[in-house]
Amino acid sequence: MLIIIDGSSMLSSAYYATLPKGGAGEIMHTRDGVYTNGVLGMLRSIFKIIREQKPEYLAFAFDQTRNTFRREIYPAYKATRKETPEPLKQQFATMQHILEIFGFRIFCSGCYEADDYAASLAERFCGKVPETLLVTRDMDYLQLVDDARRIRVQLKKVYTEKELKEDYGLSEGRQVVEYKALVGDKSDNIPGVKGIGPKAAVPLLQKYGSVTALYQAVDAGTLNCRTLGIRKDVFRCLEKGRESAFLSLRLAETKRDIDLGVSLSDLRYCISQDTVREVIRSYELDSLKNVMGGK
Repeated sequence: MLIIIDGSSMLSSAYYATLPKGGAGEIMHTRDGVYTNGVLGMLRSIFKIIREQKPEYLAFAFDQTRNTFRREIYPAYKATRKETPEPLKQQFATMQHILEIFGFRIFCSGCYEADDYAASLAERFCGKVPETLLVTRDMDYLQLVDDARRIRVQLKKVYTEKELKEDYGLSEGRQVVEYKALVGDKSDNIPGVKGIGPKAAVPLLQKYGSVTALYQAVDAGTLNCRTLGIRKDVFRCLEKGRESAFLSLRLAETKRDIDLGVSLSDLRYCISQDTVREVIRSYELDSLKNVMGGK
């Protein structure tokens, strides 16, 4: 099994989950002032995944900046995001340093986002392993779900095409991109088509499958809103929002062809217990002593 972990998502989740309640108290740190609350939570999660899933291969993808190629396409991309808090920002550097000490491969750059690297890793190696699991809290990854190629995505639960259909009414991972092209994504500031929400987008995609096929129906005058059970003004919204729909399609789709410069064997790992003990000691993570034989 190949497991690809969205390091940015995992670390951020661990950081916010362990902040002092109500802003009272100090964020966990070493005697030297190195923040470690997110690092501790993420290491717990990693070791749990290794114990339970026993993957042969493991890789990590991180976001490095918001000024990726998508901002060249659309300068307002992710413009509504708040600045990363300094204690979390510091822990990104700490966490990546620890992962490198452990011998894991990390993928990040100023050009692409974590999900682009995760998608490219899955695309390149899925045919060489029995299954691929992507671990994240980012909904964007659902576009990578592919039963035929045994690619699953773990959010709060594991998604196959069955769960994708049950939860979102979408038949395959690719339709997540098409869905965002119509509905947009507030968290990434992807505009979508004004006036189109989930209640219209899902029936449209169930009928036409893709944004391209949908607009072919719009151009041919064969789109019948009444038979799909959606508002009749959806046709007008689609006409006005054509440019935004195809822009959003480009923004929502992950890149799957990044030149990674690695072979599958480079993702095989073996964590030294001495190294685990040294990290625990250096970062004063005593609660991890019984994890992965680190005592």
